[in-house]
Amino acid sequence: MEEVLTSPFDNLSARPSRILSIGRGLAIALCLLCLCPSGVAGLPPLQILQGAPPITGTVLDSAGSAIAGAQLLLLDATGRKLAESTTDGQGRFTLPIDPGPEAGLVLEVQASGFTAQRRPIDRAALPQPLEIRLPPGTVAEIVTVTPTRSEVRVVDAPASVSVLTSRELNAAAAQTFDDLLRQVPGFSIFRRSSSLVANPTTQGVSLRGVGATGASRTLVLADGVPLNDAFGGWVYWSRLPRRAVEQIEVVRGGSSDLYGSDALSGVIQVLSRSLPRPTIDLELTTGTRGTHDLTLFGGHRWNNFTASLAAEGLTTDGYFLLAPELRGAAEGAA
Repeated sequence: MEEVLTSPFDNLSARPSRILSIGRGLAIALCLLCLCPSGVAGLPPLQILQGAPPITGTVLDSAGSAIAGAQLLLLDATGRKLAESTTDGQGRFTLPIDPGPEAGLVLEVQASGFTAQRRPIDRAALPQPLEIRLPPGTVAEIVTVTPTRSEVRVVDAPASVSVLTSRELNAAAAQTFDDLLRQVPGFSIFRRSSSLVANPTTQGVSLRGVGATGASRTLVLADGVPLNDAFGGWVYWSRLPRRAVEQIEVVRGGSSDLYGSDALSGVIQVLSRSLPRPTIDLELTTGTRGTHDLTLFGGHRWNNFTASLAAEGLTTDGYFLLAPELRGAAEGAA
């Protein structure tokens, strides 16, 4: 009996007409899927699977300079956010979007220091880059409460007032409030040493050169509570964690008629942060010689009640003030 070897492809080669009919069937099915706008068997339309052209463009100021870090939001007719993006260093942005409503799209552009703009979007013009110019924002009026103990505009204050806002406080590199206040004209501390290395009894504050001694001639308040020592008048600056402060107001000039004899040369008012929402703020810095600085603030609000916690700490290995050959047995790191 003769054995015959067969291949699985023998049957296919024997029936070429069946293969041709199967290929034609697949081609017809693909054509139907492409031509049918509503899909087949409950599948979404084919155009949903195709990406819409992104929105591209540049955000500039009124002078034509690029605005970096501007935020762009694409909204539908109901105000629902569809997509968001941020401009790069050259003010350019790319806002990828999915096919959605053909009408009612609005592009909202916001940037710090500029007036926000809202622009309707035309789907037909999307392939063309957009150029959005933002006008300068209006100047907000600063309110201070220190000179008269009631809200009054700075321009109407009956004294020379300097206000350090939260933005300026966060941008400063100073690790203590006395170092931060050195940028205020007329502010000085006895012996001009930072509170990090000087004894509190030498931290007398003076404004306009009045009474530059260990006993402070300026009243320092934290939300209306004096920070001056009741005996010597010096100030314990380390009692104020930096992250817990929202604003500092400095009034140069005699204010003893409102605040007593401690305010001979002026008043410094430190205002704590408000809590419109639950907040956690932490700042950690580190440096050479084992220096580590930590300041934190956290709080929560329940109806008309608020609770907050603030803390600050600094450690360092210090440094030697004398050269190695001049040090004695009592010399240590400062």
